[in-house]
Amino acid sequence: LARIEGGGEPVELAYVRDGAASSRPLRLEAGRRYRLEAIHRGAEGPDSLRVGWLRPDGVEEMPIPASLFTGVSELAEVQAFNLRRGYVEPFTRNYDSTRGLARDRHQPRTNEHLTRETVYAAAAMLAEGRPEQVEEAIRALRNVLPLQNTAEGTFDFGNWPRLVERPTNFNAQNIGGFIGEELFIILRHHREKLPAELVGEIETALHRAALRSVRYNPPVTATNIVTKAVAVALLADQMLAIPRAREWGERRLRELHEHTQEVGLPTEYNSPTYNRVTMRALALLREELKDEELKPLVEDLYLAGWRELSLNYNPHLQLWTGPAARRYEDIFSPGAKLQEASGNRLFFGESSFSDVPHSLPAEFAESFEAQGKTVTRRFAVLAARPEPQIIDQQSPVPLMSTVHHSPHFSIGSFNRADLWDQRRPLIAYWGRRDAPGFFRVLSPSGRAGVQAAQVLTLQEGSTVAAAVTFVTDAEWGLNPWDLHRPDRAPAKVPEMRIRFMTGGPAGGGAFQAPASLPAPVSRVIPGGRLELRLLQARFGNSRPRWEVSPEGHLDLVLHSGEPVMLERVEEAAVVFTVSLVPEGGKSVPASARFTDGRIQVTLGEQRLSAPARPTTYAALQEALVFSEDSLRPSP
Repeated sequence: LARIEGGGEPVELAYVRDGAASSRPLRLEAGRRYRLEAIHRGAEGPDSLRVGWLRPDGVEEMPIPASLFTGVSELAEVQAFNLRRGYVEPFTRNYDSTRGLARDRHQPRTNEHLTRETVYAAAAMLAEGRPEQVEEAIRALRNVLPLQNTAEGTFDFGNWPRLVERPTNFNAQNIGGFIGEELFIILRHHREKLPAELVGEIETALHRAALRSVRYNPPVTATNIVTKAVAVALLADQMLAIPRAREWGERRLRELHEHTQEVGLPTEYNSPTYNRVTMRALALLREELKDEELKPLVEDLYLAGWRELSLNYNPHLQLWTGPAARRYEDIFSPGAKLQEASGNRLFFGESSFSDVPHSLPAEFAESFEAQGKTVTRRFAVLAARPEPQIIDQQSPVPLMSTVHHSPHFSIGSFNRADLWDQRRPLIAYWGRRDAPGFFRVLSPSGRAGVQAAQVLTLQEGSTVAAAVTFVTDAEWGLNPWDLHRPDRAPAKVPEMRIRFMTGGPAGGGAFQAPASLPAPVSRVIPGGRLELRLLQARFGNSRPRWEVSPEGHLDLVLHSGEPVMLERVEEAAVVFTVSLVPEGGKSVPASARFTDGRIQVTLGEQRLSAPARPTTYAALQEALVFSEDSLRPSP
């Protein structure tokens, strides 16, 4: 049927490029079995072979799905191996068999256990299904189910505590959605493995979790939380008949769809962590939801998630490289569910088994193939003032995301964000997926970081000009959600520093402190160099200085010593540029100056202006000025 000679590149690339390995059109009869054989002769170097086909409906499958083959004796063994390595092992790695609970891997010294992760472990053990695993899964579920809040009329009804050892602490308000979704999967696929009385207990718990979604009523801007809540409400109703859950779930799904279509993608799509959560809930709805009227809405949202992946993915590096509203690690952790759907082109970490089916839409397939292109994309994430419930997203200025991809590196930015340590508003990546390097900016303060530091950016190509200003109503070192509190206190800071850090196998090691504040910092990276230039730095009467942290990061120390009230600081702002400059290239010219109580920043033809004196968050947002070209989406 087809053949290809020689080597040096994967067969499927030759197939896509020039058709050398493609056959003539073949007529196959539905319901009839055909024998297909591929012979691969390897010489030296790595071996690779895939056989795909182009279906009559125009969908290309590369490789042909293994589920369409029968009579292959090794298939069951391969599937079992993938199930164990990609699903069971990651989700049971921290399972404590002495307690029948999953440990908190982030806090190993506390010996605390997590409710959600315990249910995940139970589902994984049920999926593999050995008798001893089923017995252990039953034990784990019986340990967690009784911890659900059953007090009707309370706000936390239907929720679970995050920590088993703190059974009355329901501060993690979205845990009920995670556990509810997993309970539906357990009932849908493993009901026959469980005792009848436990099935009844799980159904009751799922019923409560669905009503919890209604009471919790997360806003449409909380993408991953609201999508999971909608999935629990609609699927629980489909299984258990809960009209109140269905009414809310249908209404909220329509509102989420309308919001996404009219306003743009919510900020939580710009997070590898949250995108996986959101896409899993949508994939589950695609697989299980029977309502034909709602299915197109789910499909539109699912496509929006893939669109976001395609915009932020660099196919040369095989990494998600765009800026992130929230991310927990800089180098990706194991357990991604979208990797298989992209044919392992999209990389989050280790290869993983997908317990909820995903599929890569054909219109985005090219985005995950290396095309040798250099491209800059700017797009609106949120329009101005999208929803009053989300205080830290209210602004007359649209929230824009810009990402620049080249064959050697990517750099991305949000035009306005804070420097809490779980944000990545300015991020750069280079190298390759098995040995990447990264650069990021943050304002360190213990575990929580400083939300008082607000970053405003302009980006042209691979150069970003950033201004850091400060707000007076964010408490020192607290979680950003404290901005929602009406009783928040003025910010009083014992120290203020901006940290520039690199990391990863190709990060380049520790920085050296520059000889002076304006002295440029340069570092060689694959395909070019990283350049950092400080244009302005003021913080009241303090004298800013460079300092290298014990970890080797480069810190711009703005203030240290006697605590200072931010509202009493006359002027406080930092302006710098970060450029990833290709070999033989130049960075975009930038400038900054203080004038009339404001900081003015120019990058090429783009401009921004912000108050130089610390002010409230709301006042800062009202006073921001961005030039029109910096807010114009790419075509």
